[in-house]
Amino acid sequence: MYRILEAKELTANIYLMVVEAKRVAKACEPGQFVIVRTNRDSERIPLTICDYDRQEGTVTIVFQVVGAGTEYLYGLLLQLLGMEKCYGVEDPGYHKIYKIYKSHQVA
Repeated sequence: MYRILEAKELTANIYLMVVEAKRVAKACEPGQFVIVRTNRDSERIPLTICDYDRQEGTVTIVFQVVGAGTEYLYGLLLQLLGMEKCYGVEDPGYHKIYKIYKSHQVA
């Protein structure tokens, strides 16, 4: 498992995560992907590396909640970001995001 060092909402349905991944940061190049799995049995989600820091051993990924895998990943982010925050959401993803909020008792 890789440790998430930072997670934040950039805009409605788009999120940034800085992940500690020393081996990936050492070898990655701009435009490459990482395959993210939220658990051992989950689907493989390809996400673009948008930044990296070889010295710190981190990679930065940005993703939009679209399918089942990113929905689950967003649920995990809600736990990291906190349930007490106010989240602004706009269409077209509102109904999907609303269901995620409701399942985490945020809505």
